Amino acid sequence: LVMFCEDPISDAENIFLGWVVPLHGKGFLKQKQLRLKLTDQFKPTDLAVLKNGDLIILERMHNDTDTSFRLEMVPFNHIHAMSHEEAIVPACIAQGWKHPDNLVDNMEGLSVDYIDGDQAIRLSLISDDNFSSHQKTVLLVFEVDKVDELIRFGQENSIFEAHSLSDQSSTSALSSNMLFIIVGAAFFLVGLSVGVGITLIVLRIKARRSADARYENIMEMTRGDFGDLMDDRHAGL
Repeated sequence: LVMFCEDPISDAENIFLGWVVPLHGKGFLKQKQLRLKLTDQFKPTDLAVLKNGDLIILERMHNDTDTSFRLEMVPFNHIHAMSHEEAIVPACIAQGWKHPDNLVDNMEGLSVDYIDGDQAIRLSLISDDNFSSHQKTVLLVFEVDKVDELIRFGQENSIFEAHSLSDQSSTSALSSNMLFIIVGAAFFLVGLSVGVGITLIVLRIKARRSADARYENIMEMTRGDFGDLMDDRHAGL
């Protein structure tokens, strides 16, 4: 099982976290985290796996002026070889025209089918109009006659770039810890203030009542007691 987040880890970097999770005990011996570096505001929206394990990733982009899609490849051996200090920059194999009048909407679904005795593949892409008059449901179909050449192109053009999450993770963890400390301290001070306030009210009311008057709980305090207490406070001001 291969999956990627559709949002980057930060606004400053177009790095997307992903994971490879073994399902049947084959291939990867354990779960592995991936980092995918994309450009030009593209985000991963779907992917398909070739028989050799290579990934074809469907990406989309949309802003106030442009809409487009892109197909990129990540070789299987790059997934295996990627270290914790690197991110994969996939190889671009197709990209839609960026323009406000682009008839191709932001594509969201991808499937791969082998044809001609596994020598070629058919790529099917689909978009959803989301019940909006500004979007369209579009089905696109492409065929790659020589899948071996496509795989070779992905191997030659997909690269690694140095990237470490250690500093960012440490900063994020520190920020989270500070937030927990601040929130915890705020709740403690609020609880302390409420507790001290209730205690002072109880002691004041008890002092005003006779020695025989005792309260089993705060609910036994009468409206008159609180009224007298408030009057005394206003008089003191």
